[in-house]
Amino acid sequence: MLKAIVRLPLLALFLTGTSLADAPTTLETKIKPALLQHLYDQVLVADSQAAINSLQKLQQQLASQNISHPDWSLLQDSYRDLALHWKAVEAMYIAGYLNGDYLDHPRYIDYYHQGNESIYDQVSKALASDITLNKALFKHSNKGINALEVMLFPNQPISAHLAARHIQGAQLASQTMAIWLGEIAVFYDTDQSFMTGGKASLSLLVNRLIDSSYKLAYWRVGEAAGLTPKTKGVLHPQSLEFQHAKLSKAAVTRILETHQKIVRNPAAQDLMTVGKAFGVEEDIAFLQARLNATMVALQAVPEPFADQLTSDTYKTLFNELAMLQNAYYFMLINSLNLEARILDADGD
Repeated sequence: MLKAIVRLPLLALFLTGTSLADAPTTLETKIKPALLQHLYDQVLVADSQAAINSLQKLQQQLASQNISHPDWSLLQDSYRDLALHWKAVEAMYIAGYLNGDYLDHPRYIDYYHQGNESIYDQVSKALASDITLNKALFKHSNKGINALEVMLFPNQPISAHLAARHIQGAQLASQTMAIWLGEIAVFYDTDQSFMTGGKASLSLLVNRLIDSSYKLAYWRVGEAAGLTPKTKGVLHPQSLEFQHAKLSKAAVTRILETHQKIVRNPAAQDLMTVGKAFGVEEDIAFLQARLNATMVALQAVPEPFADQLTSDTYKTLFNELAMLQNAYYFMLINSLNLEARILDADGD
């Protein structure tokens, strides 16, 4: 297995590529406006709008429930739809790089891997209390997508009174999320700077692939199985994402599917197109092969992830994700002569 890249907060690494150092034309002239427009429309705008639509659907269902006896199955299906749409938005989130006012929006929506607090314990305690929900759920983390999971996936049958608290809490959380998701969607729908950014815009997407793949390997998969330097062989199943909704595998799948849209898509407006323009098509083809191999390894792991942490298929998945992250870092940065910009404040 290739060694992991060390992620350094707020450090910009300026790397000089070897493949293109003597190229007579610049990357700026090779990046066609149609390519950036397609990726913007079909990934950034489309995914953020899909997340908004799924949140609005959930809000409508919450508003129409008999809150004392809600249809948990209906609400849970809608939550799963929302969560997976959000993972696509989060995976390629660049609004904060284009405008600093949007840097922390993902942090207010998603608290996975932030801090040491147990959102499950905090939200459960708040819902079981007699304190008004506005006061009981006063923290941002108590009104994000992770808190919403706790509210909509009670671990056991609950009383009518507590069910009402869960639904009212979910309404409050969804209203808060609507603010942040709405601002993200409006920004992507109105800001045009990405389409005119040329090399800088492409660099943003490449850096998101690198960062996202790191978190897939070391946060979403490796930590739970004790496969990272941090966990050192000790199982941490609580590190899995969306455990209560049983979406750990589906979330990884959706994130990798979003990567596929950037690396190679049916419209041929992708990194493969850029690679062909510079004569480094083989490098991008290798990345695509690594991404495909990772998807195969992912599908080989049975669900739920929590039951597979010591299995060979799970370890294979971790190794494939780690190799993908390294391949992204070294090959994309050097082959396309881009800047590796690694920021800690990136919303995940």
